[in-house]
Amino acid sequence: MLALGLDGSDRRRALGARLALAVVLTLLVGLGSAPHALATTAPVNSALPTISGTPDLGDPLAASVGSWSPTPTGYTYQWYDCSDPFGDYCSMIDGATSSNYTVTLWDLGAYIEVQVTAQNGSADSAPATSATDDILAPGPTNVDPPTITGTPQVGTQLVASSGTWSTVPTSYQYQWLDCSDPIEDDCSTIYGATSSTYTPTANDVGDTIAVVVWAVDTSGYSAPGWSLATDYVGGSSGSSNPTPPSSFTNLSPPTISGTAAVGQTLTASQGAWQGAPTFAFQWDVCNAAGQGCAPIAGATTKTFTVPAAYAGYTLRVVVTATFGGTTIPSQSAQTAVVPAVPVVPAVPKPHPISLADAGVQALARASKVSSFLTHGLTISLRASSTATYSVTLTGVSPVRGRLTAKTFTLKARQRTKVTLIPGHQFEKSLARASRVKVTVTIDVTVGTHVGVATETMVIRH
Repeated sequence: MLALGLDGSDRRRALGARLALAVVLTLLVGLGSAPHALATTAPVNSALPTISGTPDLGDPLAASVGSWSPTPTGYTYQWYDCSDPFGDYCSMIDGATSSNYTVTLWDLGAYIEVQVTAQNGSADSAPATSATDDILAPGPTNVDPPTITGTPQVGTQLVASSGTWSTVPTSYQYQWLDCSDPIEDDCSTIYGATSSTYTPTANDVGDTIAVVVWAVDTSGYSAPGWSLATDYVGGSSGSSNPTPPSSFTNLSPPTISGTAAVGQTLTASQGAWQGAPTFAFQWDVCNAAGQGCAPIAGATTKTFTVPAAYAGYTLRVVVTATFGGTTIPSQSAQTAVVPAVPVVPAVPKPHPISLADAGVQALARASKVSSFLTHGLTISLRASSTATYSVTLTGVSPVRGRLTAKTFTLKARQRTKVTLIPGHQFEKSLARASRVKVTVTIDVTVGTHVGVATETMVIRH
């Protein structure tokens, strides 16, 4: 009817308009829920999230979301502390669920990562995890963990020792924890319990108590040092102690960490257990196929140092758990075969030489700490004969240890200039110091002869 009274070309145009309208209506009706279906397609990650910022105590870190397709409508975040750079052993950081995170004492010495989940309507993506970022702990290293003395009972004071550290700390910081069991699987901080002593309250009955210690020296804070947990906390004097779980089971077998090589120390974990047993350890030696295992006399602690006699063999550990008169053994997997000890050629014994003998023609000393951090120290060298040079810049105070190093070879009468600049991870500690004391060490190897020249200097602010 639309075409009545129209010529041929008008009729064709009218018919075309009707067909176009019909196609549009058909698409709209047919798709129906298509817009909703597109909106609920879960995004797929094509580039992992990344972390930016300086991984130091009190500094903020920021997470980028990475790349996703289709474009998400929103994101959720979760930050984790990991015990290794591969992200294999990680624990969720409570409350760290925004795109930004500020490094705390608990993170020192750990590797931090962020997990991002993209959203599109009601559909969530699979989580995408960033690479880990190393949170440096510039302070002392824990040698022996803190310990707790005292009876775990309401109203009876517990006392924490600080443990042993690689340096002599100037102070310590404490945090007491309330744990659900002796293996510290589920612990929470006790508000306000931040001194070296703690007196359990009625809220602690039926739980165990642990303490975490941070040591502080001129370099900064250490990574946290954890004590073993106490027994279950009992009621006040005269009341009976709570009864621990009536049974126990092995949830996962023991594991061995360390390198199975002669002279290396292996460390056993007891595995995971339900309940609160005590543990005994026994190391076994097995053939290369992991068979014919026999106990090693005297090897009954958590650690075992591999002797040369076990080259070509494998090792395992058997953990026997005891609780309420019942014992359950659980054994680890075998290690790799301990390799034979290679014959190592004798290392030439270094002897001291002067800077001039080492070929040093000039040593440009920085006049101020700021210049030292920016430009470092420059050494001009001329080799009297073909030699391999190893030049090391070592901090004496306030930072101890190697700041940077370079190794190179010079031909006879060849000249070069070497600039040593401290690594960026030392900048904050050095910049705050009123003076910096460093040592330059130059190792010169000519054939089988090694000479060592050193120079120590003080750079003031």
